[in-house]
Amino acid sequence: MAKFESIVDLKGTIQGMTFYKTKDGTLVRKKGGVDKKRIMTDPAFVRTRENGMEFGHNAKMAQLVRRALANYLGLAKDSKVSSRLSKTMNDVKNMDGQSKRGERKVWVGLESEAGKNALKGFDFNLRSPFASVFRATYSLDTSTGVMTIPDLIPLLHLGVPQGATHVGLCVGVSNVDFTQGTFATEYGTETRLPLTEDSSALVLEPNGIPTGDGFVLYFCLVCYYQELNGDFYTLKNNAFNSLVLLEVL
Repeated sequence: MAKFESIVDLKGTIQGMTFYKTKDGTLVRKKGGVDKKRIMTDPAFVRTRENGMEFGHNAKMAQLVRRALANYLGLAKDSKVSSRLSKTMNDVKNMDGQSKRGERKVWVGLESEAGKNALKGFDFNLRSPFASVFRATYSLDTSTGVMTIPDLIPLLHLGVPQGATHVGLCVGVSNVDFTQGTFATEYGTETRLPLTEDSSALVLEPNGIPTGDGFVLYFCLVCYYQELNGDFYTLKNNAFNSLVLLEVL
């Protein structure tokens, strides 16, 4: 792989050399690899085809979860959340002990406790993992989606970023049917508190429990704000916010 510098902006393949843009500039490499038709038909590449089918399945299932949590995901995510969630879905898919190689499914893997545990606790923003941000004791009622925090002292129990004056907490529940590619999500109303040493007993609840035949995902969002003259501003484009999957049923 070589770096290409020229007054001419090139992109694509010219005489067997492929030019493509990256954050480091325009790079060039020799065109190569196995012909796609051969990969799709040659028995020697059967494992490649199987891996490719499952890779596509994992990516599709990860995209479905991201869509289901879209309202909160826009407030707390890192640049690699798509690839990280696809990798986690691959771990879940590996728990499918019934299907043939190349045909293993995420929803079969989720039938097992190991599959659920592989997805449970997923952090959508690794810049601000939930375990490092939120250190208070809480309980989750999976029949109602209610998260109860009996004693929250913001300055003691939260990882407070510099410049933050307030924190917002809310929960949500999503019913995701991976077999049909559908979902229904209920979000909760945010509870916003000043970042002080005062203790609060909080009850966070979604606006309802979505119905459906899928798996139920429970999640919690923590947002940080800076108050200025009565207005609230997010910190560094939500870089410090945290979003986590609390439970999978």
